Amino acid sequence: MRAVTDSGKVVDLNSNGTWSTFETPPSVANEGFRKASWGSSMGQVQSIETGDPRLSESGYLDFEVKLGELNCLAVYIFIDDQLVRGKYVVNDTTANNNTYLTKFDELSANLTKKYGTPVEQNTYWSNDLYQDDPQQWGMAVSIDHLSKFTKWNARESSILLSLFGDNYEIDLSIEYSSNLHQGLEKAFRESAIIEDL
Repeated sequence: MRAVTDSGKVVDLNSNGTWSTFETPPSVANEGFRKASWGSSMGQVQSIETGDPRLSESGYLDFEVKLGELNCLAVYIFIDDQLVRGKYVVNDTTANNNTYLTKFDELSANLTKKYGTPVEQNTYWSNDLYQDDPQQWGMAVSIDHLSKFTKWNARESSILLSLFGDNYEIDLSIEYSSNLHQGLEKAFRESAIIEDL
């Protein structure tokens, strides 16, 4: 439950009866993914990005890009020719898997500078074999023993930073999704399932 105090602060009533200050998500100019606004068409995105897409399929475009010093794929996801999601997939390889944890922490710090305090921060251990040995946490990620997820909310977007792995492969990515197009995505998923029934 949300309320406004006499001083004008917005607060949330927690389930345990305590109150906490509600922080309005920050406003970010031109929300969307990279330089494209939510709802942009595939043609508009192609005109914004430099170079040719590596993949151009119905509903998807991806480009090889740099995010700081990281080599990434910038993946654009469309429904009905409207941009609804975007994702950076880091495709750098490293000899030391702990580097992915360092990069996760660096990206998390930068996302926090831009979007404010995360709304969720989760670390999951599915197997605690390496939990007491931080030097092996990169290995733990690569074999699906450890995964990390951090989420931010902005006015029009949700941002999810994720680190997970399996079969000695590690996935470090940042996914942006449009809050304005959630209904469109839900209807698209439902129609795809119904079509296959």
